[in-house]
Amino acid sequence: MPPRTSYTKDTLRVAVYAVLAQEHTIASASRAHDIPLRTLREHVTNARNGNSQPVSMGPPPVSPRPFELDLVAWILAMERDGHPVGCREITNKATEMVAVVQDMHPQN
Repeated sequence: MPPRTSYTKDTLRVAVYAVLAQEHTIASASRAHDIPLRTLREHVTNARNGNSQPVSMGPPPVSPRPFELDLVAWILAMERDGHPVGCREITNKATEMVAVVQDMHPQN
């Protein structure tokens, strides 16, 4: 599926900085950089409030980021040792890791 946006992250960043530096208004930066006004307004507001965290759609990940990095390290170590792992082994290892996470943080 093609991307829904016609602008890049760099273009968006340049437009936000142009508004913050008062080189453009939000409306003129929107037209100049071909970014929807509503989108640019939201990003400028977030930048002014110091909220630069990217918004992600959907539920939060099941496993914490360090666990994901551990899984990647395990896969690379197995391959480096001459034992490449397949989808089934990766899924089993991830399931074991999720079980550990759920034991650490039980949900009532």
